[in-house]
Parts: sequence; structure tokens; C-alpha cells
Amino acid sequence: MTYLTQSRAQTPSPPCAALGGEKTSFPNKIRQEYKLGRADAGWYKVRRALEAYGDTELTDFDPFKAAYNALSEKLRPKVFDLGFLPR
Repeated sequence: MTYLTQSRAQTPSPPCAALGGEKTSFPNKIRQEYKLGRADAGWYKVRRALEAYGDTELTDFDPFKAAYNALSEKLRPKVFDLGFLPR
């Protein structure tokens, strides 16, 4: 085993900052599945991990999903006009 592998294996993953400044420590299975220890772990991965973890006290995604769907409905007819996709 290399030094890097040994040090990573012994270092616990830092807790993820959830909404409102609260911290949630994900189980190892969730951290590994959603690759939360990687440098590119952005909001998409964290949100998916929170949904999979089921920590509903800290994260209520219903308002976010409603706003996202409303924005999608507004932008969908304008995809070509706004230049997101070529005609």
C-alpha cells in the first residue's frame, strides 16, 4: 500500500455542510456511492446524497423542486431562441 492510500484510508471524510449551516455526516456507503470525497463533489452530488440519506429534517427539497420545475417550464419553449440548442 502506498503512503497516499494509507493516509486516505485512515482519514475520515469531513462532514458535509447541509442547509442552514447544519452538518450531516454521511455513512461510508453514501460517501462512496456519490463520491463525496472527490474535489469535484458539487451541489448536484451533495443533493443526491442528501436525498438518498433521507435526512429530511435538514433538507426539504420540495420548494427547490417546485422552483426548478417552474423555471424549466419557462425555458423549455425558448431553448432554440436563447441559443441553448442549435436548430
